[in-house]
Amino acid sequence: MTQKRLSEDFDSFDSIDPRMERVPNDLNDHHIRTEYIENHTNWFLKNHNGAKDFFIKKVEEKYGCKIRRMEKKHINQSPASRNL
Repeated sequence: MTQKRLSEDFDSFDSIDPRMERVPNDLNDHHIRTEYIENHTNWFLKNHNGAKDFFIKKVEEKYGCKIRRMEKKHINQSPASRNL
């Protein structure tokens, strides 16, 4: 079973560590929040199918109306399409 799994092409992880879904309590400043979410998704979630969307949903649940439309748009863009 292990050899079969290792011989398959890798396209993403099939599980996520629950710690990667945690949302900090102190992201009230929208600039810091946007930077944190962007870094977290690019560093930890980019190879986990659906993890980014799930994490963004958790952020929205925690911060609700504090998340601005422009923040969402910025976060959902690919890094290559932004001018950072």
